[in-house]
Amino acid sequence: MAPAAAFVAHFEASFQRGEWLRGCAYTFEGEKVPPIAYEDPAGTRLGIFSIQVRSPDAVVLCLIRSEVQRRGHGRRMLTALCAEADRQGVALTFQAVPDDSDPETQIPEAKLIQLYREFGFIENPAMKHKPCMTRKPLNP
Repeated sequence: MAPAAAFVAHFEASFQRGEWLRGCAYTFEGEKVPPIAYEDPAGTRLGIFSIQVRSPDAVVLCLIRSEVQRRGHGRRMLTALCAEADRQGVALTFQAVPDDSDPETQIPEAKLIQLYREFGFIENPAMKHKPCMTRKPLNP
């Protein structure tokens, strides 16, 4: 199994995926990607994310949304995603666009980009979708 497929399979085996979850995501090409519910070890849902294989060694992160904002849940999901990406040798790519589902808790784009930079993401000028960011695996 290719690294990107193993990455996605890991999260599909560990958590529930389904269109019934609140939220919807799309790839850069407009393909709908059902979200995965991310839970802590006690079974509490912290949020959802959508991932899709882009190439044998790259995955697109189409959506990441915390159930409750400003509690570190997004960071926990990103930590898990990045750790597994490093383990599998997979690059992560996404478009850093704030979630507009709740304007009261929306994170400004500049702050969102800074958060992703803390996780090793860099802007990818080669992508036509802006602002697009990519993270290469550490110690692949």
